[in-house]
Amino acid sequence: MGFAQQSLFNVPSISVTKKNEIFFQEQVNVTFAGTSLNFNTAYGLGKDFELGINVIGVGVDFDKNVPILLTNSSSKDQTPYSPLVMMTGLKAISIGEHYKIGFGGQVGLNPTQNNFTQNDVATFDYINNRVEIPKLNLMLCAGAYYSNLVYLGQRDQFGGMCGFELVIIEHKFLLMGDWIIGTNAVSVAVPGFVYHPHHNIALSGGWQIPSPGSGNPQGFVFELTLGNFSSK
Repeated sequence: MGFAQQSLFNVPSISVTKKNEIFFQEQVNVTFAGTSLNFNTAYGLGKDFELGINVIGVGVDFDKNVPILLTNSSSKDQTPYSPLVMMTGLKAISIGEHYKIGFGGQVGLNPTQNNFTQNDVATFDYINNRVEIPKLNLMLCAGAYYSNLVYLGQRDQFGGMCGFELVIIEHKFLLMGDWIIGTNAVSVAVPGFVYHPHHNIALSGGWQIPSPGSGNPQGFVFELTLGNFSSK
């Protein structure tokens, strides 16, 4: 079955990068509140284990037609620190042919800060379950996360997450969607699609919908993903 990629729009899909292979994804979020970029990488170590580096929350604005980097390293306005450079790790465990459970996390800092304390460390930890239903060409995932103010823009909290991929044309076109449940800055749902122009390339597009009570903006999400999808 030709499922798409290591992450959905925002929720980890527990599809681990194969040993000695490299995964890269660039995400562009164009919302009514502005434009931001995320860059995700991973390297497969084998035995369903991967490590990587993510750069997230790279906000871009223009001053007299000159692009400028938007940064934040204060919790006073209840917004996440930005940008953040995060070390990532994921370990998946297969239970049967079509079920996996994954344990992952990210930890990092805002590199534009001058002084750091332990309160400036961003964390995002999660557990996710992945179930494939070959007869329906469907993958479902559901899990939970725990994060902090630096990453979420709010106090430490738990939340749920879920997503799906539905294969319409094998190795070519899929419907995809996910939802990070909560009322914080990352709590959005994104329904959309994935198109594979090549077995090493995935192009994804979706519409960002704010989770109820979060106050997040609507907008368009675009992803370019590079990886050996034929080996999935």
